[in-house]
Amino acid sequence: MSDELNAIPMDDALVSEDVVYGNQDINDLITSFETVMDLKMPRAQFQRRAAKTLLQRYGLDRCRAAISYVAATRDHEYVPQVMSLEDLRDKWNRLEQYGRKHLLMNNEADAIKRMVGGK
Repeated sequence: MSDELNAIPMDDALVSEDVVYGNQDINDLITSFETVMDLKMPRAQFQRRAAKTLLQRYGLDRCRAAISYVAATRDHEYVPQVMSLEDLRDKWNRLEQYGRKHLLMNNEADAIKRMVGGK
């Protein structure tokens, strides 16, 4: 029986090794976060929901800028600590506030400007 199955020719168009599930922007945001922060996030379903909310509110570019900003400032003493996309969603306003205050003291911070929606 297995020889019969192996003898059936498979159409290459029907066989795809690169199957992607879910919303591509959500997948990209999760991958970006895990790569930049060098973390593997737990509770995937909740992270996907947080990613969806962040994308709806701020868009992919601002979310990526925020992730870069969080990674760049994670060693600062008073910056809100972000260890997941849920944290980023919940602490966005505090991060913006910290970024604006830091921007006043430090004009070269482009990541802050992108996060808060500036040019």
